[in-house]
Amino acid sequence: MEGVMKNKIVVITGAASGQGKAEAILFAKLGCKVVICDINLQPLKEVEYEIKQNGGNVKAYQLNVADKDAIKAFAKNVGNDIGMTDILINNAGVGGSYPVTHENDDEFEANWSRQLAVNLTAQVRLIRAFIKPLTRQVGGRIINIASTEGTGATLFNGAYVAAKHGSVGLTKALSLELAPLGCTVNCVQPGPIRTGMTNPIPERQKNLYSKRLVPMRRYGLPEEIANVVALIATPGTSFLNGAIIPVDGGLLANNALLPMRDWWIKKESKILDSELKKFQKTFPQTHRFIQKPLCLCRLFDGRCFDG
Repeated sequence: MEGVMKNKIVVITGAASGQGKAEAILFAKLGCKVVICDINLQPLKEVEYEIKQNGGNVKAYQLNVADKDAIKAFAKNVGNDIGMTDILINNAGVGGSYPVTHENDDEFEANWSRQLAVNLTAQVRLIRAFIKPLTRQVGGRIINIASTEGTGATLFNGAYVAAKHGSVGLTKALSLELAPLGCTVNCVQPGPIRTGMTNPIPERQKNLYSKRLVPMRRYGLPEEIANVVALIATPGTSFLNGAIIPVDGGLLANNALLPMRDWWIKKESKILDSELKKFQKTFPQTHRFIQKPLCLCRLFDGRCFDG
């Protein structure tokens, strides 16, 4: 992969941490000229320094992707300083949960506007800003980073879910529009990933979520997203267009809560055994008819007892 990517110019938004940082490091290792941007300058400069220390070619720009004029100026500067962009990775994103019943209108509107601006509108603005270099010849790549929330939804997360569904729809629409111009548009949907956005979630809650919903029973790593993004960006994936690719440990493929053998048996079976003993004393005849099914549920289907 390294040889075919050498000297490709790749622009990565939201590159100061998490998935964006992992993508920047990987593309630099592949020999690309990496352009990184983020609203947070200090951690972005640290990423730039790390890549340069390892021999990578990188340049950092501070950018608020919610600012339309700043995006235009950024694209112009990249063209003047680095050259014609080959790959655009729309990675920047923000979160925040507000129920639609939130009583403070100003707070709800501010959160809604910010999430739509950063998670969706910025993507199409960046695409428009870089459209000429990306379509100057066959081989341009646009990769939008959405989320599994672009397929499903979680409670009280309306703005984020709406924006990520929008990113999926934008990808599909622009894949039709830009394919004749030689540029592919694809979308990656990260599932639960260990990033700054998920850091505040307690570790116990992460483990519980993973074991109940993710077949691989863990959170993913930013590097696992970066590897998929890099593969999509290679010349060898030239016929991949309009694809929505979940990288989620099987989360979206799962249609129910998963068995909880290792977690559930340790903590919940003690409670169940206690209840069974009480039941046996009270209903000795009936007990023998339910004991075996309950044991089977314990081993194979933790869904029966919501821990």
